[in-house]
Amino acid sequence: MDTLFVPSVLEESVSDDDLQTATHTARQEIEARLGKKCGSRLWPRGWLRKVSAEEFIAWFREIVIHEPGAGNVALLFARVILSIIGEAKSLSEGRKKAIADLCSVINERPLPTALWADFVKDHLDNPAVIGRVLTCCVQNTAFTFTSRIQEHIGQCYEYLLLTGNEPILVFGYSTTIVATLRGLPSKVTRSLKVLTPKQSLPDRKDSDGTLLQQSIGGIISVDVLEDRDAKTRLRRGHIGLLLMGAKVIGKRETGHLEVVNSSYAHDYTTLASQSGIPTVVITGSYKLWPTREYEKYRPEIARYNRNSIVSGEHVTWILTEDRLFPQEKFRSVYEKWFTYDGIPLASIRECLRGKKIGSHK
Repeated sequence: MDTLFVPSVLEESVSDDDLQTATHTARQEIEARLGKKCGSRLWPRGWLRKVSAEEFIAWFREIVIHEPGAGNVALLFARVILSIIGEAKSLSEGRKKAIADLCSVINERPLPTALWADFVKDHLDNPAVIGRVLTCCVQNTAFTFTSRIQEHIGQCYEYLLLTGNEPILVFGYSTTIVATLRGLPSKVTRSLKVLTPKQSLPDRKDSDGTLLQQSIGGIISVDVLEDRDAKTRLRRGHIGLLLMGAKVIGKRETGHLEVVNSSYAHDYTTLASQSGIPTVVITGSYKLWPTREYEKYRPEIARYNRNSIVSGEHVTWILTEDRLFPQEKFRSVYEKWFTYDGIPLASIRECLRGKKIGSHK
């Protein structure tokens, strides 16, 4: 990729006012969240002054480990870095170390934020570029994603057979899934029957199924099934649709598309495919990873979550903030996204959609 591509794109995409607003918003959110943990103390240079770097990093690590939504971790990471960098033109060695340590925390939960952390570590000598990239990431991920997803699901729910005539099986509890289900018309939510596997994890107080039930149980009827019962229903074809989110979507060097979800997602999509049950993956385009980075992290991903990698062949449709795509169409529309390396795709999505194409070699 042309090394001039990143700054030339961002100069067009992010104004000084955008950066100031993003920094101010980030600092307000971090101060509010940290205040609940540490009181109203601030550092550094007047911001979080009484909280040491070690305390700040420990606070961030706790959230990374326990925050239910992986996408929320990505947004929090961007805002944490923005709150520290602000509009700085250079960084002290102490601040560089603190930021590098924050990036290392992401290794404990790398999906989908690892690429954002890698970008930050690689550009610590150019905080202006970091600030503009992360501002774009926040703008394109936080402010438009949920509303776009809800708009699209409101238009295509009948096409996806989300009519309440058959129960659907929801795998996972991500904010994307919750937003999607909340975007359904009330005439559907009144009759829709949602089933979800329990998916208990040893390091988490509540199971995935319980978290989903708590998130939408007041709007849609949700029954939590034992994992074996959920798989039996898929095997017998007693489900109308399998719905899941994604931590990452990557394309291998072989051209094969893969969706990364939580442990055992592969088992569920395989059973659905064998039973002729369509599978819908709902995700933001910011979770697409370029091929080179995906291949780099794939062995770690395979170890991180057992059977979490889903073959693209088992996916029927993919819904993003752009629209609903059959899996084959998704691959062709987003083809060039998988060729960019070294920059979070959320920050240049408008360029990748063809509105502001920069140099690309």
